[in-house]
Amino acid sequence: MPTKQASSSLSTIPASYSARCLELLKREARRPLLAIVAPPGYGKTMLLEAWKEVLEPGCTVGWLSLEPEDNDIRRWFKRLLGAMPFLGEEWASELPEPPASLPPGLLDKLAAALRERNEEIRWIFDRYEAIREPAIHDSIAYLIERAGANVRYCIASRESLPFSDRLLRLSPGPFTVSLDHLKLNLAEIRQGVRGRTGSQLQADDWQSLHQLTDGWPLAVERFASLMDGIRAEPMNESAALAALPSEVRGVLLNNVFLRHPEELQRLMLLTSVPDFFDAELARRLTGDASCHLGLERLLQTNLFLHRSNDGRYRYHPLFAFFLRERLKEEDKSAPLTMHERISRWAQEEHLLVDAIQHALLIPDYERAAELLLGDIAATLSHSRSTLIRLMEQFPASEMSGRPSLAMFYAWLLVAVHRISASETVLDLAEAGMTEEDYAFAPTGEDLRGYIATIRSRILLLRRETERGLQLMHEAAARLNGPGYLYNHSNTLEPYGSSLLKSNVGYWGAIDQSIAIYGYAEPLWNGVNQGYGIIQTILGECYYERNRLGEAEKSLLGGRRIGLDLMDPGIIMPSSLLLIQLRCAYGEHQAAQVLLDETRKLLEKNAEEEGTAVLDACQARLQMRTGQLPLAKKWLRNQKLDPEGVLDLRCMFEYLTLLRAFVILGQPRQGIAFGERLLQFAESWYLHYYIAEIQLLLSVLYDGNGRGNTALRKLETALGIGAKEGYFQLFLDEWDTAASLFAKFERLARTRRSLSPDIQAFYGQLLELRSEQELFVDKDRFARKKLTGKEYKVLQQIVAGRSNAAIADELSIRLETVKTHCKNIYRKLGLKSRKAVQRHYGAEG
Repeated sequence: MPTKQASSSLSTIPASYSARCLELLKREARRPLLAIVAPPGYGKTMLLEAWKEVLEPGCTVGWLSLEPEDNDIRRWFKRLLGAMPFLGEEWASELPEPPASLPPGLLDKLAAALRERNEEIRWIFDRYEAIREPAIHDSIAYLIERAGANVRYCIASRESLPFSDRLLRLSPGPFTVSLDHLKLNLAEIRQGVRGRTGSQLQADDWQSLHQLTDGWPLAVERFASLMDGIRAEPMNESAALAALPSEVRGVLLNNVFLRHPEELQRLMLLTSVPDFFDAELARRLTGDASCHLGLERLLQTNLFLHRSNDGRYRYHPLFAFFLRERLKEEDKSAPLTMHERISRWAQEEHLLVDAIQHALLIPDYERAAELLLGDIAATLSHSRSTLIRLMEQFPASEMSGRPSLAMFYAWLLVAVHRISASETVLDLAEAGMTEEDYAFAPTGEDLRGYIATIRSRILLLRRETERGLQLMHEAAARLNGPGYLYNHSNTLEPYGSSLLKSNVGYWGAIDQSIAIYGYAEPLWNGVNQGYGIIQTILGECYYERNRLGEAEKSLLGGRRIGLDLMDPGIIMPSSLLLIQLRCAYGEHQAAQVLLDETRKLLEKNAEEEGTAVLDACQARLQMRTGQLPLAKKWLRNQKLDPEGVLDLRCMFEYLTLLRAFVILGQPRQGIAFGERLLQFAESWYLHYYIAEIQLLLSVLYDGNGRGNTALRKLETALGIGAKEGYFQLFLDEWDTAASLFAKFERLARTRRSLSPDIQAFYGQLLELRSEQELFVDKDRFARKKLTGKEYKVLQQIVAGRSNAAIADELSIRLETVKTHCKNIYRKLGLKSRKAVQRHYGAEG
């Protein structure tokens, strides 16, 4: 009698994965049927063996590993009886000759015999995909339907069980452990490969391995074997990733592809070219109106084909690779024909990116360029990273012959801070422009005007302000304003924390931003996203220059536009800085109210990154107000990996993390992370972030007993602050770095080599700090700023009295009251009566 066969060893599978899968089986153990359904290499047999080991003591197990020969009913029934110790072969004598099926009476008798046993009984069937005989399927379903509370079945198969639907009426019904349950997640892949090879891959390589294998344990095992050299010379991670498709080719060929009839093989080959497809595209690719029936068959028998809830199909990445390579081997022209059909279909379906991508894969550069520029509004609706990925596939020779396309590519590159690449592409564009007048093909605008805007932006990013502004004015004259691309493109990160510190604000260039956006503000047409950006950036600039009244006015204007448009790219940065502004005023309760309001506004549509930014803002507020246990809780729960690959979009969260290390007294962790973050910021020339990181590092080094290093870091931060005018950055952190500032002040009095610019900047900071302390001590600040009569009017305003009532109370003319009010608003840096009442009211 054949014994159970173990699948190939999967030594890379970590214990945590096995525990997770077993926990799932335990949770669903009360079900009459547990089906484990997945393609080859997902550890089904290994899981069954582990499940058998953890079954309760005294449980009787009947295990059957099935083979194609078991489609003979007599043979199958005999093996079934032999697998259970208390069932004798005399049962087989009741089978008719020849047995076309198992008689219901015999099955009833067998089910009753199992139910009557005073013990738990577990049937385990492995490799059930070998069974094709309908009578066997029916008999197993019949036995499951009549199983007692003590009888349970666990069946593993590479294909969906043909009788699963029949059992859905049972209560409780069957449970299927599917491919999605059996996939290794990224953490399990890391754990398994590290344990097997001892190798520590880069974060990008881990992601690539995860995406390529899609968690397929056998593929991860093969990858590890390539790296540890168990079957050949050890490879590095890049080489192992490249070799992996060849490593699993034999498994996919013999255990998946060749198991299907020729018509389904052809269907798989032709539909493998797109990453995703639906039934309509499948019909286009195959020319077969009934191909949807073949897809349904494949869903049952080839579990490397998946269908999502929206009706789209996709093959496992490695199986798709195998199919595409085989299609090329059979017919070299077939993939090109498929790409052409997909591109035409995608254009009809308004799937612009797919249409362009498949045109590039032919390659048909003419068609791809026409698609990119033919409907520029549709093109601009896609992310910059997506468009750049497409443009990168054009050879330089194709770019130089298409100046409009080259300019558009350069415009995208400079937006993501790829300055050198943008200049190279601009040079290609201008090399192909032999005449003076060229139009940007999609809009008819002056192409040289757009080139001037890009050159201007590059110069401003390099802090060459004068020449940059000259080119900006030239561009505005040529384009009669900012130009269509700037008016109709969304250049904002959906949940970015700052516009000033992004590419839109030239990475923290305040002088340049004020010059550009201050120039554009009165010229801008309409209250739209562009105007919201202008208002928000100017507000950020004014805040950093300690012009808090102007900052509040601009930020409120930007936020109002963001709310009207429900644009999180404006709502988020304007709200975050208004919260910071409230804190600078000492209005922490108002800051919390604004944060709660912003969270509520964005919660319906906020993605994970938006929630992370708001959570980090909450943590900052908690640190400011001394709620350290809550800040510690955020630190424990935050998902950022201080040792992982850094992401420019997460700078707000990173700086919050660094602040937490400062406030919570963890200098060693903070220094290690801060130095990594500093290198990252320097590689991107992120001037503001460099100053902020150096400032926080100085506090960490001081707390770690490394005073000289701390003072050098602080001096570096002050040098950047002096050059860029980052006043509020230092004022906001003054209390945190108070002792270090005191040391620096003593040093500055004795050290002659200190830069005059730094000395002057530090002197300005001391003056502003003194004024800020007064402002937080509101009554003292008001008494210092106002005349005696103005102070009396202020008291009346705070009490809620009208101008007429104040005139009567103080025995002065109404016009005099109005004049005093204007002077009070101006001197206190508050824009309205309501602002005065809020500032000097409940929290005063």
